[in-house]
Amino acid sequence: MTKGAAQAFLARMYLTRGMNKEALEMAQAVLANTSYKLEANYADLWKMSNLKTKEAIYVVDYSANLAINDLANATFNPYGHSRGSNNGHLLFLMKYDDRPGMTRDIANGRPFNRYMPSRFLLDLYSDEDARYEGSFQQVWYANSTSRPAGMNLGDTAVYCTKRKSRMRLKRRANTRFTTVVRFIMPTEP
Repeated sequence: MTKGAAQAFLARMYLTRGMNKEALEMAQAVLANTSYKLEANYADLWKMSNLKTKEAIYVVDYSANLAINDLANATFNPYGHSRGSNNGHLLFLMKYDDRPGMTRDIANGRPFNRYMPSRFLLDLYSDEDARYEGSFQQVWYANSTSRPAGMNLGDTAVYCTKRKSRMRLKRRANTRFTTVVRFIMPTEP
């Protein structure tokens, strides 16, 4: 744990206690630390090639050290995972490989749909917030050798969004084959 990580955590704790002045001072101390720097492009935070971003303040990396890794070990960690480490990032993807024109591939990630953003989380992003575009995959392009007649490799196969107006816009581009999926919570019509 670094000093910056401890300061960032303390800033959050001050916020939860309503100690706004202290939270601001602690957050400014983190921002003043030259070890950290915001990415110019928010979407770059999620690139696998950017594993050591200077924007990350507290990170649990993959490691062979059993003290910080969740790798199963009969002696030290019998309940760990066979692959080890935190694999939660694999579970946020949509199950796309059962859609027409789609097959599982590395570029689209593993379709282990375990976690889903809540409506509350999605609604925190305004239409102008670039972090939404940088955080959620919305388009899957046809990548399968077996596709419906007339669908070409690279055609839009799935478009998934929370925004109704943008959904209409994208549907016009390839209405014949686009599967449009809107994030709908169980309580919505």
